[in-house]
Amino acid sequence: MSGAVLTTFVVLLGSLGLALASTPSSYSWVYTYPTGFSCDPLSIKQFGADPTGAKDVSGVLTSVNSISNFDASGIIHITAGTYLVAKSIALSKPVSLSAGAVLKIASGVTLTFNSPVAAPSSSQIFSGPGAVKFGFGVQASVYVEWFGAKGNGATDDTAAINAVLAAGDSSLNVMFQAKTYLTSGPLMVPSNAVVQAAPGAMVKGKSRLADAFVFQLPTAGGIYIGRQSLPALQNHRRAITFSDAGIIDVYSPSVSGCDEAVRVQSTRAKGAGRQISQVRVEVPKLDNVIKVVNFFDKNGGAVMQGSNFRFGTYTDSGSGTALISFQASGGGWAYWDSNDYHFDRVTPAASSSANKLVLLACDVSTTLYRQNLYISRLDPLPAGGRLTNANIQDCMMVVSASASLSAAQMALPVFRSGTVKSNNFNNFMLTAPAIAGLTASTSPNTRASFNGGLPLTSSLFTLALRANKPSRDPRTGKTPADGKTWPAGEARRFYFYHGLAQNQQLVYVTVPKIGATCQPSGVAITGIFDNSATVPYEVEVVAVACKPLVVADVKSGKVNISFPVLVGTVGTD
Repeated sequence: MSGAVLTTFVVLLGSLGLALASTPSSYSWVYTYPTGFSCDPLSIKQFGADPTGAKDVSGVLTSVNSISNFDASGIIHITAGTYLVAKSIALSKPVSLSAGAVLKIASGVTLTFNSPVAAPSSSQIFSGPGAVKFGFGVQASVYVEWFGAKGNGATDDTAAINAVLAAGDSSLNVMFQAKTYLTSGPLMVPSNAVVQAAPGAMVKGKSRLADAFVFQLPTAGGIYIGRQSLPALQNHRRAITFSDAGIIDVYSPSVSGCDEAVRVQSTRAKGAGRQISQVRVEVPKLDNVIKVVNFFDKNGGAVMQGSNFRFGTYTDSGSGTALISFQASGGGWAYWDSNDYHFDRVTPAASSSANKLVLLACDVSTTLYRQNLYISRLDPLPAGGRLTNANIQDCMMVVSASASLSAAQMALPVFRSGTVKSNNFNNFMLTAPAIAGLTASTSPNTRASFNGGLPLTSSLFTLALRANKPSRDPRTGKTPADGKTWPAGEARRFYFYHGLAQNQQLVYVTVPKIGATCQPSGVAITGIFDNSATVPYEVEVVAVACKPLVVADVKSGKVNISFPVLVGTVGTD
């Protein structure tokens, strides 16, 4: 052909039909074709491999693999057909499989690839009960379809997905395409597998009785390499499970219709390396989940600390019981501490007596330490919901509520260790809609007449003083004779009622310039006391007039004595 550039392949006729020559001098004939023309590469069928699956091709693959120049690129080509591999072999050459090419691995046989494998992303290329392994660092990505996953939302893909998850000897990216994969059992992810899901990928449970992805290390102190980017997860008992999993970073775009979105558990015997630390989880969307994060310790004493959970929106349809929950069985409790939880928005189901969503829940009478919960927007809790039912210490809860909470919803339980109360040193900061015209009471134990009988919810609010009569002067023990004025230097006592004032939990109530310094309103706030041990929710404010004030003017508001108040709890006994 005029002007054609010729490429030469050296080929030797041999016992397999055709074999590549090891040296140029040993060729029998030369095959040439013009570069740029469409020519099929040589395949193992041309070396005697049976494409019907009836005969073992292990010997053909081994022979082809041992020849240095099977084709110009040194690639083993496998065209359409089913090829039985009945003996364990390892291939050092790259392998390329055409659409329709399937390697059927017999029971008890392992086919190992020590160079990359290429195939169409949606083709099944492995079948049979045997195992496939990819050598250390040789394969960047493997599609679950290669092992038989259909992704049609109807065929059970559990076995195929688990086969590919177990195929790597080192870091192996396991690829999920934008399909729906149906599963009926746990998907066990070893530390050398990195799940990578395309946008639109979903793993859906065949029933709500099975778990989805489970991360578990055989020994303590391990690390999962790389960020696990999971598909969306739907209709599972537990969507993401960390079982003695060491350090790990996981993302899923959404979890819906599950009993538990995230389960952090230890099931090993004591002394067997039980540690789940520095877990990082991000899920932008949660729907219809009974428990968002559930900690479970089977045998007591496991370390579950230093983890961070980041969630976007949580929407409950009525089945939700807890955002964060703790459970245990066996002797002793886990070291549950120093964990952070962030929610952009929490939307509980419509209020009803059946809905009892608890933000921080614990099913056992142990103390939770340093659990830090942040909610940027909390929509109205159902009537039976509450902030926490847990015995907590050194914990933080920062919540911005779209509606005021009731006293029952804010109730903080107090457990005892012997004769000593717990629930100490907790920091609660709550934001709720502002209440206009909030005026302190002038007598103790008057919650019924304050704010319609409702304790305050928000940590930050503005409080006004409306004195109508002089209080007893603590310096003399007598009531001043002049009832028309509030004399300079006289201390008067006022009262407000806040949901965080429980069992003397309040540690700080802050107003500007507390102390002897006079505020622009003409008073100095010299003392704030938590009376909740004897009068639930009551906080006492002591104010001293910096100058004589006419009581009528104060009562009518002509003299406006108001100031911002910041309430928080870091409770003490």
